[in-house]
Amino acid sequence: MTVAPMETDSIVPLVLPSTKKLVPSLSVPGTCYRDLDSLVLAHHFSSSLESHQGLGLEIVRRLQHRSDVAMKLQQRIASVEDELVKALEDKMQLLGELLNGDAFHAEAQSMREALRVPNDKVLASEMRVTELGYEVERCVEELRSQRGGIKSYKIDISMLEELVRDLKRLLEGKQAVLEEAQADALTACLEVARLFEENQRDSQEYVQLLGDVTFACLVVFLEESPCYDPTAEQWMTNATLALGAADHSLLARLGDSRDISVADIEALTVVIDPTTPGP
Repeated sequence: MTVAPMETDSIVPLVLPSTKKLVPSLSVPGTCYRDLDSLVLAHHFSSSLESHQGLGLEIVRRLQHRSDVAMKLQQRIASVEDELVKALEDKMQLLGELLNGDAFHAEAQSMREALRVPNDKVLASEMRVTELGYEVERCVEELRSQRGGIKSYKIDISMLEELVRDLKRLLEGKQAVLEEAQADALTACLEVARLFEENQRDSQEYVQLLGDVTFACLVVFLEESPCYDPTAEQWMTNATLALGAADHSLLARLGDSRDISVADIEALTVVIDPTTPGP
Protein backbone atom coordinates (compact mmCIF):
# COMPACT_ATOMS: atom_id res chain seq x y z
CA MET A 1 0.00 0.00 0.00
CA THR A 2 1.42 3.38 -1.10
CA VAL A 3 0.45 6.91 -0.07
CA ALA A 4 0.16 9.37 -2.93
CA PRO A 5 2.20 12.55 -2.45
CA MET A 6 0.40 15.84 -2.11
CA GLU A 7 0.16 18.03 -5.19
CA THR A 8 2.24 21.18 -4.91
CA ASP A 9 1.42 22.62 -8.33
CA SER A 10 -1.70 24.31 -6.94
CA ILE A 11 0.45 26.96 -5.22
CA VAL A 12 1.83 29.28 -7.86
CA PRO A 13 4.89 31.39 -6.98
CA LEU A 14 4.06 35.06 -6.59
CA VAL A 15 5.78 37.30 -9.12
CA LEU A 16 5.52 40.96 -8.27
CA PRO A 17 5.90 43.73 -10.84
CA SER A 18 9.02 45.79 -10.83
CA THR A 19 8.99 48.78 -8.52
CA LYS A 20 10.44 50.91 -11.28
CA LYS A 21 7.19 50.49 -13.21
CA LEU A 22 4.88 50.94 -10.22
CA VAL A 23 6.28 54.31 -9.11
CA PRO A 24 6.65 56.86 -11.91
CA SER A 25 9.32 59.46 -11.90
CA LEU A 26 8.55 62.50 -9.82
CA SER A 27 10.77 64.92 -11.72
CA VAL A 28 9.16 67.17 -14.30
CA PRO A 29 11.84 68.54 -16.67
CA GLY A 30 11.62 72.01 -18.02
CA THR A 31 9.50 73.32 -15.16
CA CYS A 32 10.01 76.92 -14.03
CA TYR A 33 8.13 78.36 -10.98
CA ARG A 34 8.07 82.05 -10.57
CA ASP A 35 4.81 82.63 -8.76
CA LEU A 36 5.08 82.00 -4.98
CA ASP A 37 1.64 80.35 -4.61
CA SER A 38 2.32 78.06 -7.57
CA LEU A 39 5.74 77.11 -6.10
CA VAL A 40 4.24 76.22 -2.67
CA LEU A 41 1.46 74.14 -4.28
CA ALA A 42 3.98 72.32 -6.51
CA HIS A 43 6.20 71.60 -3.47
CA HIS A 44 3.16 70.22 -1.59
CA PHE A 45 2.30 67.93 -4.49
CA SER A 46 5.94 66.77 -4.76
CA SER A 47 6.04 65.93 -1.03
CA SER A 48 2.76 63.99 -1.34
CA LEU A 49 4.12 62.07 -4.33
CA GLU A 50 7.35 61.22 -2.46
CA SER A 51 5.37 59.92 0.54
CA HIS A 52 3.17 57.77 -1.72
CA GLN A 53 6.29 56.50 -3.49
CA GLY A 54 7.90 55.48 -0.19
CA LEU A 55 4.69 53.74 0.95
CA GLY A 56 4.43 51.86 -2.36
CA LEU A 57 8.07 50.75 -2.18
CA GLU A 58 7.59 49.54 1.42
CA ILE A 59 4.46 47.55 0.44
CA VAL A 60 6.22 46.01 -2.56
CA ARG A 61 9.21 45.07 -0.38
CA ARG A 62 6.96 43.40 2.20
CA LEU A 63 5.02 41.54 -0.48
CA GLN A 64 8.24 40.34 -2.09
CA HIS A 65 9.50 39.14 1.29
CA ARG A 66 6.25 37.29 1.99
CA SER A 67 6.33 35.75 -1.46
CA ASP A 68 9.89 34.53 -0.88
CA VAL A 69 8.94 33.08 2.50
CA ALA A 70 5.91 31.33 1.00
CA MET A 71 8.05 29.93 -1.82
CA LYS A 72 10.66 28.59 0.62
CA LEU A 73 7.93 27.12 2.82
CA GLN A 74 6.34 25.46 -0.18
CA GLN A 75 9.65 23.97 -1.25
CA ARG A 76 10.32 22.76 2.29
CA ILE A 77 6.89 21.15 2.49
CA ALA A 78 7.43 19.42 -0.84
CA SER A 79 10.81 18.05 0.26
CA VAL A 80 9.39 16.84 3.60
CA GLU A 81 6.52 15.15 1.80
CA ASP A 82 8.95 13.43 -0.56
CA GLU A 83 11.08 12.24 2.34
CA LEU A 84 8.07 11.01 4.28
CA VAL A 85 6.64 9.21 1.29
CA LYS A 86 9.98 7.57 0.54
CA ALA A 87 10.47 6.51 4.16
CA LEU A 88 6.93 5.21 4.31
CA GLU A 89 7.37 3.17 1.16
CA ASP A 90 10.61 1.65 2.48
CA LYS A 91 9.03 0.74 5.77
CA MET A 92 5.96 -0.68 4.13
CA GLN A 93 8.13 -2.83 1.88
CA LEU A 94 10.13 -4.14 4.84
CA LEU A 95 7.04 -4.80 6.88
CA GLY A 96 5.43 -6.61 4.00
CA GLU A 97 8.41 -8.89 3.73
CA LEU A 98 8.91 -9.59 7.46
CA LEU A 99 5.49 -9.36 9.08
CA ASN A 100 2.08 -10.65 8.34
CA GLY A 101 -0.84 -8.56 7.21
CA ASP A 102 -2.15 -7.65 10.67
CA ALA A 103 1.18 -6.39 11.88
CA PHE A 104 1.65 -4.46 8.65
CA HIS A 105 -1.80 -2.91 9.05
CA ALA A 106 -1.05 -1.89 12.64
CA GLU A 107 2.25 -0.30 11.53
CA ALA A 108 0.54 1.53 8.73
CA GLN A 109 -2.10 2.81 11.12
CA SER A 110 0.55 4.08 13.52
CA MET A 111 2.45 5.76 10.70
CA ARG A 112 -0.77 7.32 9.47
CA GLU A 113 -1.34 8.71 12.94
CA ALA A 114 2.23 9.99 12.97
CA LEU A 115 1.73 11.68 9.61
CA ARG A 116 -1.49 13.36 10.70
CA VAL A 117 0.33 16.18 12.48
CA PRO A 118 2.57 17.03 9.49
CA ASN A 119 -0.47 16.87 7.23
CA ASP A 120 -2.31 19.29 9.51
CA LYS A 121 0.69 21.61 9.41
CA VAL A 122 0.76 21.38 5.63
CA LEU A 123 -2.95 22.27 5.45
CA ALA A 124 -2.41 25.20 7.80
CA SER A 125 0.51 26.35 5.67
CA GLU A 126 -1.63 26.14 2.55
CA MET A 127 -4.33 28.24 4.22
CA ARG A 128 -1.72 30.78 5.26
CA VAL A 129 -0.34 30.90 1.73
CA THR A 130 -3.88 31.49 0.44
CA GLU A 131 -4.35 34.35 2.91
CA LEU A 132 -1.03 35.83 1.84
CA GLY A 133 -2.16 35.61 -1.78
CA TYR A 134 -5.34 37.52 -0.94
CA GLU A 135 -3.32 40.12 0.93
CA VAL A 136 -0.97 40.46 -2.03
CA GLU A 137 -3.95 41.02 -4.34
CA ARG A 138 -5.33 43.64 -1.96
CA CYS A 139 -1.97 45.44 -1.84
CA VAL A 140 -1.78 45.36 -5.64
CA GLU A 141 -5.22 46.96 -5.83
CA GLU A 142 -4.10 49.64 -3.38
CA LEU A 143 -1.03 50.31 -5.49
CA ARG A 144 -3.20 50.63 -8.58
CA SER A 145 -5.48 53.11 -6.83
CA GLN A 146 -2.46 55.07 -5.62
CA ARG A 147 -1.11 55.06 -9.17
CA GLY A 148 -4.40 56.64 -10.27
CA GLY A 149 -4.00 59.30 -7.57
CA ILE A 150 -0.44 59.98 -8.72
CA LYS A 151 -1.66 60.36 -12.30
CA SER A 152 -4.31 62.84 -11.14
CA TYR A 153 -1.60 64.78 -9.26
CA LYS A 154 0.53 64.88 -12.40
CA ILE A 155 -2.47 66.15 -14.39
CA ASP A 156 -3.07 68.85 -11.77
CA ILE A 157 0.60 69.86 -11.91
CA SER A 158 0.42 70.05 -15.72
CA MET A 159 -2.66 72.26 -15.47
CA LEU A 160 -0.88 74.50 -12.96
CA GLU A 161 2.14 74.75 -15.25
CA GLU A 162 -0.14 75.74 -18.15
CA LEU A 163 -1.82 78.33 -15.92
CA VAL A 164 1.58 79.70 -14.90
CA ARG A 165 2.58 79.98 -18.56
CA ASP A 166 -0.68 81.83 -19.35
CA LEU A 167 -0.12 84.19 -16.42
CA LYS A 168 3.45 84.77 -17.56
CA ARG A 169 2.27 85.68 -21.07
CA LEU A 170 -0.39 87.97 -19.59
CA LEU A 171 2.19 89.67 -17.35
CA GLU A 172 4.52 90.11 -20.31
CA GLY A 173 1.69 91.78 -22.25
CA LYS A 174 0.86 94.00 -19.28
CA GLN A 175 4.55 94.84 -18.90
CA ALA A 176 4.75 95.86 -22.56
CA VAL A 177 1.65 98.06 -22.20
CA LEU A 178 3.07 99.56 -19.01
CA GLU A 179 6.41 100.30 -20.67
CA GLU A 180 4.59 101.93 -23.59
CA ALA A 181 2.48 104.01 -21.19
CA GLN A 182 5.61 105.01 -19.27
CA ALA A 183 7.27 106.04 -22.53
CA ASP A 184 4.20 108.12 -23.48
CA ALA A 185 4.12 109.67 -20.01
CA LEU A 186 7.82 110.51 -20.26
CA THR A 187 7.27 112.09 -23.67
CA ALA A 188 4.33 114.08 -22.29
CA CYS A 189 6.42 115.21 -19.32
CA LEU A 190 9.21 116.33 -21.63
CA GLU A 191 6.70 118.20 -23.79
CA VAL A 192 5.15 119.84 -20.71
CA ALA A 193 8.60 120.82 -19.48
CA ARG A 194 9.44 122.27 -22.88
CA LEU A 195 6.17 124.23 -23.01
CA PHE A 196 6.72 125.39 -19.45
CA GLU A 197 10.20 126.62 -20.33
CA GLU A 198 8.82 128.42 -23.39
CA ASN A 199 6.09 129.95 -21.25
CA GLN A 200 8.63 131.03 -18.67
CA ARG A 201 10.83 132.49 -21.37
CA ASP A 202 7.89 134.33 -22.99
CA SER A 203 6.75 135.57 -19.59
CA GLN A 204 10.24 136.84 -18.79
CA GLU A 205 10.45 138.55 -22.18
CA TYR A 206 7.01 140.09 -21.64
CA VAL A 207 7.88 141.27 -18.14
CA GLN A 208 11.18 142.65 -19.38
CA LEU A 209 9.46 144.46 -22.26
CA LEU A 210 6.78 145.78 -19.92
CA GLY A 211 9.46 146.98 -17.51
CA ASP A 212 11.33 148.70 -20.32
CA VAL A 213 8.16 150.42 -21.50
CA THR A 214 7.23 151.42 -17.97
CA PHE A 215 10.70 152.77 -17.35
CA ALA A 216 10.63 154.72 -20.61
CA CYS A 217 7.26 156.21 -19.85
CA LEU A 218 7.99 157.06 -16.24
CA VAL A 219 11.48 158.42 -16.74
CA VAL A 220 11.13 160.27 -20.04
CA PHE A 221 7.50 161.19 -20.59
CA LEU A 222 5.69 160.77 -17.32
CA GLU A 223 6.25 164.36 -16.24
CA GLU A 224 4.11 165.55 -19.19
CA SER A 225 1.00 164.11 -17.58
CA PRO A 226 -1.14 166.76 -15.81
CA CYS A 227 -1.99 164.30 -13.04
CA TYR A 228 1.53 163.17 -12.31
CA ASP A 229 2.13 162.49 -8.64
CA PRO A 230 5.35 160.62 -7.85
CA THR A 231 4.11 159.90 -4.29
CA ALA A 232 0.86 158.27 -5.39
CA GLU A 233 1.43 154.50 -5.38
CA GLN A 234 -2.07 153.85 -6.70
CA TRP A 235 -1.34 156.04 -9.68
CA MET A 236 1.82 154.06 -10.40
CA THR A 237 -0.15 150.82 -10.21
CA ASN A 238 -2.84 152.15 -12.53
CA ALA A 239 -0.17 153.41 -14.94
CA THR A 240 1.46 149.99 -15.04
CA LEU A 241 -1.89 148.30 -15.70
CA ALA A 242 -2.68 150.84 -18.41
CA LEU A 243 0.64 150.20 -20.10
CA GLY A 244 -0.12 146.48 -19.97
CA ALA A 245 -3.45 147.12 -21.70
CA ALA A 246 -2.08 149.63 -24.25
CA ASP A 247 -2.16 149.13 -27.97
CA HIS A 248 0.53 146.88 -29.39
CA SER A 249 1.69 149.47 -31.92
CA LEU A 250 2.23 152.03 -29.17
CA LEU A 251 4.22 149.54 -27.11
CA ALA A 252 6.28 148.67 -30.16
CA ARG A 253 7.06 152.34 -30.76
CA LEU A 254 8.01 152.77 -27.13
CA GLY A 255 10.32 149.77 -27.39
CA ASP A 256 11.94 150.91 -30.66
CA SER A 257 12.41 154.61 -29.97
CA ARG A 258 12.09 157.18 -27.24
CA ASP A 259 10.81 159.78 -29.72
CA ILE A 260 7.05 159.66 -29.10
CA SER A 261 4.69 162.56 -29.21
CA VAL A 262 3.22 164.12 -26.10
CA ALA A 263 -0.26 163.58 -27.52
CA ASP A 264 0.28 159.82 -27.52
CA ILE A 265 1.47 159.93 -23.94
CA GLU A 266 -1.51 162.08 -22.93
CA ALA A 267 -3.84 159.65 -24.69
CA LEU A 268 -2.24 156.84 -22.68
CA THR A 269 -2.41 158.71 -19.36
CA VAL A 270 -6.04 159.56 -19.90
CA VAL A 271 -6.78 155.88 -19.42
CA ILE A 272 -5.20 155.87 -15.99
CA ASP A 273 -6.18 159.43 -14.91
CA PRO A 274 -9.05 159.06 -12.45
CA THR A 275 -9.93 162.76 -12.86
CA THR A 276 -10.33 162.53 -16.64
CA PRO A 277 -13.75 161.40 -17.81
CA GLY A 278 -13.80 158.46 -20.15
CA PRO A 279 -14.81 158.71 -23.83
